[in-house]
Amino acid sequence: MPFERPQSEAKIEREKEHSFFEQIGRPELKEKLTPKTPWAYFTMEIYGNGIRGGGGLGILAADTLETMRKLEIPSVFITPFYTKERAQGFEGFEQRIKFTSVKPEKRGFKPTGSSVTVREVVNGKPDSTELQVYQKQEGSAVLLTITEKNFGALYQGENNSDHRLYQEISLGFGGWQAMRKLEMEPPVQQLNEAATVFSAIAALDEKTQELGDFKRALHEISECAIYTNHTLVQAAEANFSIDQFERFVMPNIQSDAVKVWLRELFNNDSIKLSTLAIELAGKKNGVSQIHARESSKTYKDHQGKNVEFEGITNGIALDRWGNPELLAYYREQGILDEFDLPSPDFEKKIQSLDLEKLEEIKERARTITRDVLKKHKNQYGQSVNIPLESKIYDWKRRIAEYKRPGMIFEHSDELAKILEERDAYLVMAGEAHSADKPMQEELKRIFKIIDANPILKKRVHFVKNYNEVLAKTLAQGADVSLNTPRVRNEKGERISTEACGTSWEKDILGNTILISTPDGGAADLEVRAGGKETGETPPFLEISGKNYNEEVVSLYGQMRQAADLLDDKEKKAEYLKRQLASYLPIISGARMEEDYLNLGFPPEN
Repeated sequence: MPFERPQSEAKIEREKEHSFFEQIGRPELKEKLTPKTPWAYFTMEIYGNGIRGGGGLGILAADTLETMRKLEIPSVFITPFYTKERAQGFEGFEQRIKFTSVKPEKRGFKPTGSSVTVREVVNGKPDSTELQVYQKQEGSAVLLTITEKNFGALYQGENNSDHRLYQEISLGFGGWQAMRKLEMEPPVQQLNEAATVFSAIAALDEKTQELGDFKRALHEISECAIYTNHTLVQAAEANFSIDQFERFVMPNIQSDAVKVWLRELFNNDSIKLSTLAIELAGKKNGVSQIHARESSKTYKDHQGKNVEFEGITNGIALDRWGNPELLAYYREQGILDEFDLPSPDFEKKIQSLDLEKLEEIKERARTITRDVLKKHKNQYGQSVNIPLESKIYDWKRRIAEYKRPGMIFEHSDELAKILEERDAYLVMAGEAHSADKPMQEELKRIFKIIDANPILKKRVHFVKNYNEVLAKTLAQGADVSLNTPRVRNEKGERISTEACGTSWEKDILGNTILISTPDGGAADLEVRAGGKETGETPPFLEISGKNYNEEVVSLYGQMRQAADLLDDKEKKAEYLKRQLASYLPIISGARMEEDYLNLGFPPEN
C-alpha cells in the first residue's frame, strides 16, 4: 500500500509550490520531482534520523535528507537498518568495541506491512532471505529501511566478505523492490558510494525486461544514475570474485542479457564495485573540487580508460549543526536567505556583523560545550572537565591512517608546552575500524604518549563514543579545530587523501578557528584559482611544508598563532569573518543540493 503523507504537509507543499526550485531558476523541476517521482538516494549508512552510522558518509547522507526536507524536495532515502550497533570503550589503552541489539520500532520507524526478498546460493542450493521494510516520514523526504534479525552491524567483517556482499545486495535489490512497492518511479537514482551499485543493477534488470532491449535499457539507466564517490583510498574498495557474484548477485537477476554483461566486466575473475558504478552511472561526481580532479586521474572503466568526475563539494544542513542563536543572527542580518543560500551581498554583510554580539554568542556556546563534555568519559573513564577560561583545541573524526591523528603528538614535549603556556586543552574523538589493526595500535601509541607526560595527561582528553551530540557541541563551542589529512607523499609531491569530510565546515559555521592542511573542501578555493598563487593568505591557518617534518613544525606554529588570535578580540573577529565569508557558499547544504539538481537535470541552456 503506498505511503500517504499527512494532509497538513501536502497543503504546505501546495502553498509553497517548491519555491526553492524557483529561487534557483529551475521551476520546471516542480513537475519532474513529485512524491510519485522522487529523487532516490541509496546509501549503506545514515548517521541520524534514528540510525547510528559509522562516520562521514552517513553524516552526509543524513545532512542531505535534512536539507531536502527543508527545501521540500520530494525524495526517498533507502538504507539498511543494522540490528547491531557499536559502542566504543577502552581497556588498558586499547580500544574495545561492544555491540548492542537495536530494533527499528524503537527508533521511530513504522512497518510498511510489506517485505522484500533477496536470493542467494548456499552450499550449492538456491536459498532466499526475507527482509522487512520500515519507513519514516521526514516532510517531503521518505526514509525507507530494510532489515532482518541476522542483518548484523554496519561494515561487519572484511569489505570483500560474503556477509558484506549480502548486506549490499540486500540494500540494492531489496531496497529497489521496497521503493517500487510504494509505487515510486524515481527520475534520478543517486548512488552514495559504489557499495550501493546493486540498486542500479536492479533498475537495469527491470528496465531490460520492460523494454526487451538491453542496450537501450542500459542507456536509460545510465542517463538517470549518479555515482557519488567519497574516497581516493583504494583499500576502501571492495573487490569481489566471480564465484561470490554467482552465489549472491546473479540469483537476483532475471535478465540473461544483464548477467552476460556483468560477467564480461570481470577481470581475472574479480571486479571492483567502483568499476560497476562507473559502467552504470552516466554521471559521476567527487565530493570536493580537488577530489573530483584526483578521481578523474585515479578511477578507470573496465577497459582501463579514465573517466571524468564532476566536483560537487559536500555541504551541511545548517540547522542541524549550527548554533540556533548564531544562525538566527545571520538570517536577521540578511546573510542567509530562507533556503540557507548565501545572499548576493553576504560578504559585505558578514563584515558588518557586531563584534560584541558574536563574542557573546560564542561564550554561551562555550559554556554549553563544557557542560556537555562533563557528561562524557575520557580514556581514563573520567568526566571531561575543562575550565571556562581555558581554550579548547579539538581533533574529531574517524581514526584513519591518512587523517594522521598521531601527527599532533610527534613532538609531545612541544605540544605539552603549547597547552600549558596557553592554558589550553585538546579534546579528541573518533573510532578506529575494528578491522583496522594498525590504527588500533596507533591509538594505543597515542594513549601511551599522553600517559607518559603529566601535562598531556591533564590536558588531553580522548572522548569515547564520538556521536552527533558531541560533534555538534564541539563545532559550536570549541575555540580551535585541527584537521591534519596527508597532502604529500614520501617524495614530498602534492597529493590528496581527504575527499571531503564536513567536520571542518561545522567548525567554520560555529566561528571556530580552523587549522588544516589544504585538502578536501578546504582546498576548493585553491583549485578554483587553478593552483596559481593569488597573493592572498588562505582563509584558514594552513599546515604547510615540503615534507612531514616541516608540516609538524607548521602545525605547532599555527596552534600558537590560533592562541594569539583568541587573545586579541579584534584580530580574532577579523579572522573569523574572513573565514566565514570565504567558505559560506561551500558550507551551504542548499548550495550542494542546487548543484546535484543541476547534475541530475542538466539545464537546457
